[in-house]
Amino acid sequence: MGDVPLTLLAATISAYWFCVGAMVVRIRRKTHRLVGVVPEERSERYMWLVWVPLVTAWIALPWVAHSHHGPPFGAPDFALHSPVYPAVRWIAAIVAVVCLALTIKCWMRMGRNWRMDVSLARPAEIITDGLFT
Repeated sequence: MGDVPLTLLAATISAYWFCVGAMVVRIRRKTHRLVGVVPEERSERYMWLVWVPLVTAWIALPWVAHSHHGPPFGAPDFALHSPVYPAVRWIAAIVAVVCLALTIKCWMRMGRNWRMDVSLARPAEIITDGLFT
């Protein structure tokens, strides 16, 4: 059947970033603002030189690991043959799914106030209830 924990983890990471992209589009349509997609400050633009490739690798590497065995992209042999390794991988995949579910709950509570940046030019309501307490 393949590597189910890795597939679950890769799908969870991809779903997270797909949801972020969908929220950017949704909030942009409702507010006609860029919700932090375009950095305001010069230092933020320089950070994007690192951030964009990092997020791209974050999404791609689990899928690449799915088709590779051994270093540099797949799990090393010692980890594959360890008796605790399968349990740790399943725990990691389940924790990722739970974290995504809690993140989506937070995003739903934030509603129109969600955005990718912290901006003094466009203040938003501070959420202090639910998972934010």
